[in-house]
Amino acid sequence: MRKSLVFEGTVLVTIKLCKADLASKVINEKEYAYLQGKMGSIYAKHHGISDTVATGIYEHYLPKFNGDALPSNLEGAIASITDRVDTLVGCFTIGMIPTGSQDPFALRRAAFGIVNIIRGFKMDASLSSLVECSLSLYEKQGVALVFSHSEIVLKVLEYLKQRVVNVLASEYTEKIVKACVSISSDNLLDLISRIEAVEFSKKSGKFDAVEAMIKRIENILKKAKFSAFKIDTTLFEVVAEKALYELYSSEKDAIERAISQNNYVVAIEHLERFADPVSNYFENVMINAEDVKVRENRLLMLTVVDQLFNRLVDVKELA
Repeated sequence: MRKSLVFEGTVLVTIKLCKADLASKVINEKEYAYLQGKMGSIYAKHHGISDTVATGIYEHYLPKFNGDALPSNLEGAIASITDRVDTLVGCFTIGMIPTGSQDPFALRRAAFGIVNIIRGFKMDASLSSLVECSLSLYEKQGVALVFSHSEIVLKVLEYLKQRVVNVLASEYTEKIVKACVSISSDNLLDLISRIEAVEFSKKSGKFDAVEAMIKRIENILKKAKFSAFKIDTTLFEVVAEKALYELYSSEKDAIERAISQNNYVVAIEHLERFADPVSNYFENVMINAEDVKVRENRLLMLTVVDQLFNRLVDVKELA
């Protein structure tokens, strides 16, 4: 079951109090730093705050390293994500971006934590929305941006994308992960659903024909140029053209519906039906016809089929 990132009730209390213990004299930068969160949870319980919030305060520092335990409740999980996104965006905002082995503010660990918590709690969260929200708070406070707003968002999302690939490539086929990430990695649950659907189709052996089909289409479309953007059925001259168009017309809505419902296994099953008709299209249709309108119409037919498939995976990354 997906969980939406909603900040309310005990979650807001946890976020408000999670750093309160840093104001105490018990903890400073070098001494007793390991008590961060622990002291906060003790103070919270002492003041009659619920165990749920106290646990969230203590566990919002988790995971402390890649492979460490995640927070055990939603309060700690959301506070942890909020803290890490704030750190990432704040550092990128002032130009403190890790390079090579230099990562003084542990931004890689922060990014890994965000990815693993969202995944572990099955949160229906948009990474771009989290970054945009955090950056807007810095702007409201008058923090000077080293880069433009859009540049910061793109840099942070690209940084997170690399961590997403690292985390998921340890469990799934790396090429498939990269091919799916290339299309979109904003919502991790959506991404994982697409990866698993492609993995399933690959193992069944049915994906190979589809993959070969799309590669062939994209090779032809590399230098294609169009002046028309709607398929003209009156320009069809060969039965294979009409057959492919009719298949596209009958399958398009079903594929779009499956994608909108995150049912990527079903979407791929529909796409598998294009393998033979596209093969017949290549065998019986002269794509580069002398008549410009006929040629563009044939290339456009291949383009719309290609666009359907590229809602799921970037075939170029699979090559």
